[in-house]
Amino acid sequence: VLAFWLRWTGIEWGLPGGDHYAASYRPDEFSLFAWIRRMNPDRWDFNPHIYLNGTLLLFALAGLYKALSLLGLVKISTSPLFYYEHVSEWAKFYGFGRVFMVGVGLLTVWAIYRAGRAAFGRTAGLVAALLYAIAPVHVISSKHLLIEPAATLWFALLVLFCFRIIQRGAWKDYLRAALVLGSGSAVKINLAPLGMLLASAHFLGAFANRRTASCS
Repeated sequence: VLAFWLRWTGIEWGLPGGDHYAASYRPDEFSLFAWIRRMNPDRWDFNPHIYLNGTLLLFALAGLYKALSLLGLVKISTSPLFYYEHVSEWAKFYGFGRVFMVGVGLLTVWAIYRAGRAAFGRTAGLVAALLYAIAPVHVISSKHLLIEPAATLWFALLVLFCFRIIQRGAWKDYLRAALVLGSGSAVKINLAPLGMLLASAHFLGAFANRRTASCS
C-alpha cells in the first residue's frame, strides 16, 4: 500500500497541456513514443529502428495503446498535428503509460520481497521490500515512462531465480532464470552481462550440494 501511494501520488505531474504541447516535463518519456511511432504494424514492420536499448518494453506499450484504442479510451492518429490540436488526447498516452509503469514498480517491490525471503527469510524480505518501496530514485522513476524501472524488475526476478538455483537447482529454476535473463536483455541490453550471475548461482549451488553431501 505504501509503495502504491508513493508511486501514484503526483503521477499527473508535467503531462502535456497548457503551455507545453509536445511533451511532458520529463523529456526522456517522449523518446519511447518516437521509437514506437517508427513501427508500422499494417506492413508487419515491428522494427522501431533503435539499437540503444531492447524493444520488449516498446512492444508492451504499443500493445497496451492498441488495446486502449480498441476500447475507445485513446485515439491513435498517424498525424502529429492531431495531437497538437487535441492535447488532452496526447496526454492520455502519457497517463496510461505512467499507470503501466506504476504497476511495473509495484511488481519490482514484490520481486525484491520474494528474493529477500528466498535468501534470508521472511523478515529480511519484508525489510528489503520496505526499503525499496520508499527508495526515492525508484519512486520517482516509477511515475514516468522510462526503461530503467522495467529493467530493474527483470533484474530483481533474475536475483530471485538465482537464489532458487543455489538452494534447489531444479531445472525449472534454470529455465525461469534463462527466460528472465533473455527477456530482460530485450528490455535493456545492459542486463545481458548478468548471465555471469546465473553461472555463479550454478557453481555456488553445486558447491553447496557437494559440501552438504560430504557432511552427511
